[in-house]
Amino acid sequence: MRKVFALASAVLVASLCNCTLLFELNAFDATGDGGIVTSDVDSAQPPPATDDDGGADALAEASDNEADIAQLDASDEPTDVFASYVDATDSAAEASREVDASRVASADAARDAPVETAPPFDAAACPSILLSPSPTVASSSTRTENYANQATDKQFTTRWESLQQADEPNGTSLPPQWIYLDFGAPVSVTRVRIDWQAACAQAYELQVSNDTSSWVTLTNGSVVNNMMNGSLGAPTDWSTDVDTTGLSGIGRYLRVNCTQRCLPMYGYSIWEMEVYGHGIAGCAQGK
Repeated sequence: MRKVFALASAVLVASLCNCTLLFELNAFDATGDGGIVTSDVDSAQPPPATDDDGGADALAEASDNEADIAQLDASDEPTDVFASYVDATDSAAEASREVDASRVASADAARDAPVETAPPFDAAACPSILLSPSPTVASSSTRTENYANQATDKQFTTRWESLQQADEPNGTSLPPQWIYLDFGAPVSVTRVRIDWQAACAQAYELQVSNDTSSWVTLTNGSVVNNMMNGSLGAPTDWSTDVDTTGLSGIGRYLRVNCTQRCLPMYGYSIWEMEVYGHGIAGCAQGK
């Protein structure tokens, strides 16, 4: 029992002083008085020096410090890598901003650029075609049943006839007479053919207008010899017409404004007339 107690005491002391005890149970005094007898092997070994333990601890601490310094030095490297990453990120962001600025500039340029428009319609390039009046043909006056629309009915046997001098009350001079064709929309007029009756116009004007109030004169016409350019009987073709070409005017209406008579005692009379030209918005217009 005493050996057990002594052993327990030794273990406790060793634990408290953080020492290592080498012993054998057989080293206890056989007499039972609690003494400890070391063996020959144990007595031959030199006792451990306490100074050696302090040096080992200092060496371990120095090693730990060197490891910490190495770790700190190693931690500097990621800092350089992070700086490089930041620089690369900044460069990429700057490049992206430049691209965005370029796109904005391109969009602004596209927005501010003038809108492309088709070149203006070139009416001169269109061939002249026969234009059909629509819806009306009107005149300053008519006599008997020779109405204005009979000057464009494509019948040489019918005609338009204005008032005669005998129809003018109080014997005053007969004022100018006119006839106009309405094409329903502005057209470009290039040619006018008139097949006059013997009661023709010694002088007249070819005019265009868009409202029948303001007229623009394209040319002044004349039937020089009424016997050559007008006929008493109905013609059978256009051989006796006055053909005026090379005109250039735009208007919805074309008017023949008669200002001087070939036969003073009569008025003005047209067997048939034609107007040529084309639409002003496209060659396909006009009839």
